[in-house]
Amino acid sequence: MNVPNRGRRAPSVGYLAVLHDPQLGYTGGLLIVSASGRPLEFHCSTPLAVTRAQEILFGATLSAHVCGELIGGALVNAAKIKPTLLLVQHADAAPAAGLPVMLLAPAEETADTTDTTESPAADEESPASPVPLTGFDEEAAAEVEELLATLDQHIELAEPFERVHEAVREAQRLSTPEAPSSVAA
Repeated sequence: MNVPNRGRRAPSVGYLAVLHDPQLGYTGGLLIVSASGRPLEFHCSTPLAVTRAQEILFGATLSAHVCGELIGGALVNAAKIKPTLLLVQHADAAPAAGLPVMLLAPAEETADTTDTTESPAADEESPASPVPLTGFDEEAAAEVEELLATLDQHIELAEPFERVHEAVREAQRLSTPEAPSSVAA
């Protein structure tokens, strides 16, 4: 019997974060978790430095190009597990992924979602409010609503973003060559 793949896959949520470091550039991380919040897959991009020419040519669309197309798109495409839902902290990080994407940012940040130069950790004092961005039809909306309700029973919805931030920072730390004086013999 042929059952569509969509019916067989376990529900999962992707957390996509793009961090900016003035020295290294933009780096992204994608953590895919189960409906209970357990990690299933993680991917991290290499730092991407933006040139002055790119800043001039892309203008106001630079952030969406770098965060959404170059970094976000590459990370989602690299994932073996295609999440049921992709959560982003900034609207510019939403790739054209062919799946439901929601913005999950602290309440005070949902009003202005254009600044992606910093990706602050979720603020525990202001609850995150998911806002649909792309990829929603009636069937997807019902599936996503159920998935978010299940996930919310196990973890705080924004908490995996903290894991992504820490994992990206750890990857950057490990890939940065240490000074000779700090190398153990």
